[in-house]
Amino acid sequence: MKTNTFDIMAGKNEKVDFLSEIGSMVKNQKEENQILRRKKAENKANEPMLDAELEKDEQQPVVDTVEVKEAKKTKGRPKQILKVERVKPMNVWLDVNTHKMLGRIKVEYGIEMKDVTYIAIRKFLDEHMKNGELDEKGLSYLENKQKELNG
Repeated sequence: MKTNTFDIMAGKNEKVDFLSEIGSMVKNQKEENQILRRKKAENKANEPMLDAELEKDEQQPVVDTVEVKEAKKTKGRPKQILKVERVKPMNVWLDVNTHKMLGRIKVEYGIEMKDVTYIAIRKFLDEHMKNGELDEKGLSYLENKQKELNG
């Protein structure tokens, strides 16, 4: 006759649900952490600053948050500083074959898909946008490709 370790620990007829107990322990710990954070924030807000602390704060230069993040050693992949800051995230819809080709570029050459699409778009715009206007060659190219895509 097999005996289950859960049966031995809890008694023959009593089952123990470890997952629910662990979940409630985690929930209680989160609540305690939030209470401690609130108390700590309240204590910092209520503490009067000494004159020496005020002088130190005035003497120290203001450090940009970007510099602080770069100075810290963090876990995971290191962040790259981009020369061209891309701040407008967008979704781009691709067909399956294009996605596969971009995936192969990523796997074989280590170039991210988003970088390939960005470079291709910038190349097109650099070649065909003059003074904020699309030239005839670029316009005809886009119209032809659009006809191909839509059938």
